[in-house]
Amino acid sequence: MRGMKLLLGAMALTLCANAAQATDKRGDFEIKPADRTMGNPNASVVLIEYGSFTCSHCAQFATEVMPQIKKTHVDTGKVLFVFRLFPRALPDAQAEKMARCAPAARYFAIADRIFQTQMRWAVSLATSRAELVKVGQEMGLQPAAINKCMDVSADDARINAVAEESLSRYKLAGTPHLVINGKPLESWGRTSAEVGKLLDQAARGR
Repeated sequence: MRGMKLLLGAMALTLCANAAQATDKRGDFEIKPADRTMGNPNASVVLIEYGSFTCSHCAQFATEVMPQIKKTHVDTGKVLFVFRLFPRALPDAQAEKMARCAPAARYFAIADRIFQTQMRWAVSLATSRAELVKVGQEMGLQPAAINKCMDVSADDARINAVAEESLSRYKLAGTPHLVINGKPLESWGRTSAEVGKLLDQAARGR
């Protein structure tokens, strides 16, 4: 998991650990301007997922669990969902940059497609970038724009800082890793019913 230091180079990885960590009134977390969010920003429950685009458990969570949670909790205004990348390999950063190549409103549609096609592009480091570009094209992005976004290094510091915060604040040990109103829990293998129950408990202050 700590391979992110090799992934994104010699960045200021202690940025989050050294800075004063702000908290939201709903729990030990902070919604940041760069976050990609879905749902009611004033919801009483905030669900943060630290996930990896190359992680098979994350793909399962995205395709089998989140659709139901979106329907019952996000779309109904009960929960604000936040996705934050935890990079395990170079293609993770490339996928994240491609998803952010489009307007923020399209981020989750592109991220969902990236997870749905994981077995096409994440099987080989040698071909991952080219296959990701094809996935982006399917979502209406232009190859030249995708490659330009992937080549921009300015976003690496943000990716590193997000990953470092997950380690220092939540002791992340695997992906997907869920944080509900600031309380982290081991997440892979959970069903939509289990996650929904945890969200309902959080809404009741439990």
